[in-house]
Amino acid sequence: MGRLRHGVPMIVLLLTLGCAGCGGGSSSFTQPLRAGLTLHPSGALLYQPFLAGAPGSAGVKGGVDILDAHSGTLRLRMFLPQQLMTDIDGLHGSFLATDENGQRLFAITSSDGSAQYAALTVVQLASVPLGIGTISPTTAAASGGTTLTIRGSGFQSATTVSINGKIATVSFKDMNTLTVVTPSLAAGSQQITSRILMVKPFRSM
Repeated sequence: MGRLRHGVPMIVLLLTLGCAGCGGGSSSFTQPLRAGLTLHPSGALLYQPFLAGAPGSAGVKGGVDILDAHSGTLRLRMFLPQQLMTDIDGLHGSFLATDENGQRLFAITSSDGSAQYAALTVVQLASVPLGIGTISPTTAAASGGTTLTIRGSGFQSATTVSINGKIATVSFKDMNTLTVVTPSLAAGSQQITSRILMVKPFRSM
């Protein structure tokens, strides 16, 4: 059932993510480090550090899994040149951070996991995984024409948005923000899907 606001049918927009070409999966050979979890500024992605072996062991590497914050789906895995330094004090209680777009990662790493050989590792992602964090407002007129603000990650000028399969009008603001004008839909709960349109050149003969 749709919501009624002053007698106008409303639609409820449910938060879901659809990404063309996005894969998932996990590895049983890594140890997640819950203490170092970092959330994308929009709430769309979760950056989860891991070690490929026991902390402080020789040859152990560290890395970061980027997960969809809502479904837990693995979106990207990267290894760092050194393991994460997890032996930290109360003053330095976080060993992983990101910039305002979630594209640059700052990690405290060490060749042997100790503070003696600690260093700052900076990783620049070529692209941030596509994700949806928040939608505002969460209700809209079923007749269409409502402007929504979507906060998320990895948006590009070619990002498209559909609501229950209907293409919406999208304005790209920045990597974390889109504004969307809703199409007309039946009253009730709806699913929002975002995709990045991939354009491939071709030659005609």
